[in-house]
Amino acid sequence: ELEEAKVRISEADVQLATLRTLYDNGKTLTVETERALGMVLFNGPRDLVQTIASGSNQQVSMLVSQMLVTYGMTAEEFASSWLYAEDQIGAPLNYDTIESLQSELNAANADYNKGLDEFNRQSEKAYAAFAEAETVLDQSRKQIEEGERQLNESRSSAYAAFAEAQITIEENEKVLSDGEKEYADGLKKYAEAKEEAAKKFSDAESKIADADLEVADARQRLRELTPTTYVLDRNTNIGYASLENDMGIVRGVSKVFPLFFFFVAALVCITTMTRMVDEQRTQNGVLLALGYGNWAIVGQYLFYAGSASVLGCFAGFLLGSRYMPMAIWQVYKIMYSINRPVAFLLDWKLFIACMLLYLLCSLGATYLVCRQDLKESPANLIRSKAPPAGSHILIERVKFVWKRVKFLHKVSIRNILRYKKRMVMMILGVGGCTALLL
Repeated sequence: ELEEAKVRISEADVQLATLRTLYDNGKTLTVETERALGMVLFNGPRDLVQTIASGSNQQVSMLVSQMLVTYGMTAEEFASSWLYAEDQIGAPLNYDTIESLQSELNAANADYNKGLDEFNRQSEKAYAAFAEAETVLDQSRKQIEEGERQLNESRSSAYAAFAEAQITIEENEKVLSDGEKEYADGLKKYAEAKEEAAKKFSDAESKIADADLEVADARQRLRELTPTTYVLDRNTNIGYASLENDMGIVRGVSKVFPLFFFFVAALVCITTMTRMVDEQRTQNGVLLALGYGNWAIVGQYLFYAGSASVLGCFAGFLLGSRYMPMAIWQVYKIMYSINRPVAFLLDWKLFIACMLLYLLCSLGATYLVCRQDLKESPANLIRSKAPPAGSHILIERVKFVWKRVKFLHKVSIRNILRYKKRMVMMILGVGGCTALLL
């Protein structure tokens, strides 16, 4: 009962700390909201929560949501947490309620300590009585053990003498029995070996005669045989055929890998340029307000993406055309006896085609990202971009599952489904790389 009381007191202490934190956060949000509005609107944080819950003042809800965006919460979620806490304690959440709960917790702690002291006093008395009884029991046990020891010593001496005599008799009987058995076995083995040897001599003589006949026949057939000549080309050589098969595998892989690499590179370009445009959103709005055209702003991003693409294509072409064939050739030299050096070829037509195709992917992705933002007016671009609005997700409709999910896990699930583009890019990128490995 004391342990259960201790657990209940600990849980009540944690709940009280949570209520105090929630109340302090409500006070802070109330002060910050009134400061942002420039007027006193609420008689304490509970009025602020009721205003958010009723939805009567959308401006207040938006301000509170902006303050809570770093915590991954909305104003409605904060209000729901406040009202849920009031339902749990059955009273309005204010300073007096918290102090009253603290007083009750202190009284419970005092009762627990008083009961613990009484339990310790009773335990000491019980332990003393138990120790006295255990002493008497040990003395009785020692007397019984001494009597058993003397009885066992006498019994052991008698048993030892009898066992020794019995062992001597059995050993002598065993020696006699083993000697008779060995003599009978030896006589039987001698007769069997003699019979088997006679049979083997007869079989060996018969086999020698048969072998002499077979040798004579083989010599006669050898004289009658004429030699046969076989001509083999290099396609029937096992080493050449294995090398050709391995080269065919590399040739097939080289046709598939570029498609995955182009796809992954396009995802990287879209992610990089999207983040860059979002970070320079205010700067782009200022440029538009100063009179710069859309193409003047898009041009700087196109130049950045294009220059990085051209440099990457040149570096990949020159390094890949040199070191990738060298690495593959070294692997083949381990498996096959190849003495000729590898010949390096630079296919400039293939390089130009690949570079143009990747420039089309990177510049196209950059243009689509910039075009999305430049559709807005300069005033909207100068403002900070509002985070995506939260909404109910499908799993919330499954009540018996959603109620058992922890609060931070709920926030993580909502954030994953809020930024759908990032989630899709991450899934496609990881899936493509895994497919390449497999």
